[in-house]
Amino acid sequence: SPTGAPTTSPTMSPTRTPTMSPTITRFPLSGQIFEDQNADGSLAPTETPLNPDDAITVQVIREDGTVFGPIPVASDGSYDFPDVVGPSEGIIVEFDDVPYYLVASN
Repeated sequence: SPTGAPTTSPTMSPTRTPTMSPTITRFPLSGQIFEDQNADGSLAPTETPLNPDDAITVQVIREDGTVFGPIPVASDGSYDFPDVVGPSEGIIVEFDDVPYYLVASN
C-alpha cells in the first residue's frame, strides 16, 4: 500500500497513487565583512564594513558539494546570494583573501 512518502529503494510493485516530489527550498544569504575593533563578533555603530582593494570573494558550499559563487564582496563589505537552493543547514560560507583583522557576519 502507498506510504505517502518517497522511498530510498525501488518498490517491488508500483503504488496506486504517485508520491509527492520533494520540495526545493530557496533562501537568501547575505552579510558584511568589517573590522571588529572591539572583538565581539558583531558590527558595532563605531565599526566600518569594508573590503580593502575589492580583493575579497565569497562562496557558499552545501553539504553535498554544490557551490554557489564565488562572487566579489562589495567595497562596503557586503555580499548577497539572493537565491541559494537547498537546505539552509549544513552550509559553509567561505571567503578568499580576507585580511586577518576583518570579520565576516551573516
